[in-house]
Amino acid sequence: MASSMSLTHFKPKVMPVLVAVNAKGYVTKVLPSTQLSPRLQRLLTENLNEWIAKPAMTKGHAVGSQVIVNVALRAEPRKDGNYDVKFAYVSMLPSPYGAAAHWVWKDGDQLALVSDSDMGLRQRMWRPRPMPPPRVDWRPRMVETMRPANSPSAPRPAPPSHR
Repeated sequence: MASSMSLTHFKPKVMPVLVAVNAKGYVTKVLPSTQLSPRLQRLLTENLNEWIAKPAMTKGHAVGSQVIVNVALRAEPRKDGNYDVKFAYVSMLPSPYGAAAHWVWKDGDQLALVSDSDMGLRQRMWRPRPMPPPRVDWRPRMVETMRPANSPSAPRPAPPSHR
């Protein structure tokens, strides 16, 4: 397994898909994080082609791009008892890699996007930014030690007696 990867926690009912779009605005690669049946793969590709109308632009020029599109499978009941199935757009993230990549499950609940081009030379991690831990500081903050000028001063403790 390659050591260069991009980690994200997998949200149930949402499937990340790596999508490459060429400079003409055509979807050239669809790599879902979960293997799909050929029919669902075609449906996903059709839905992505409907959503993506033009290429990414850089300084006024069309360029090829790669993004991670989070999708959800939606099933709507019909009057005859069957269902209409389609993929629904959830969100989009920039891809951390510009080259070939593949999906790998890590620790059961994390999905890793692994670059094929790093060949184990370096490791790049991509995660949603965690919340910082609460500040633990043994020193009082300056704001806590100051009081407004118009407030009465607190009584000072008596100095220890030396006998």
